[in-house]
Amino acid sequence: MKIAVIIGSNSHIDYVARVVEPDRDTGLPTPDDHGFGRFVSVVSGDERFVGVIYDSRLFNPEFSGFGPRLDPKPALDDFDARGKGRSGILIGIIVLGRLLSDGGADHAVPARTIPVGRDVAVLDADSVRRFHTDDAGRANISYFSRIMSHSGQLAVPLMETIVAKISPGFDDDAKERLNVLLNSLKWQRTMTEARF
Repeated sequence: MKIAVIIGSNSHIDYVARVVEPDRDTGLPTPDDHGFGRFVSVVSGDERFVGVIYDSRLFNPEFSGFGPRLDPKPALDDFDARGKGRSGILIGIIVLGRLLSDGGADHAVPARTIPVGRDVAVLDADSVRRFHTDDAGRANISYFSRIMSHSGQLAVPLMETIVAKISPGFDDDAKERLNVLLNSLKWQRTMTEARF
């Protein structure tokens, strides 16, 4: 299900997308579909990129200007009619890797960029599991350092959300290893927030 459209990027792996307006009949997408920690996919050519929503911002063009409007009123009306001047929600997406056509997953930084205008869709549960499973069937989050370095203050809560989402799909051994990581992150957050 399409939830947003890529409108720009902050870096090679950090993309900005604009959430689409909810459909009048179905009400989709819902706020949960573009919430914090939601896994998403973007198809570009023959590649299926996997990302996670790590940030959101409200956009209101009426309050984003710093001075008087320079365009005549008719030009502004035309801009609004195309839907580009309306308020909305922007989401930040970190690209975690790709789902491969052979059924595997690659957590490396993709060589290609995602062009503007590509649709962002919710990643289904089976694809989330496949993306987080290595060739031996173990849990895999090789993108961990990328999340920690590119998500700023939201890195620890984001990793906590990711671990909580992927843990139920794995065996007890994998859950235990993921739990160790989760406890380490909680300790790190506690020490960061502590004031001495």
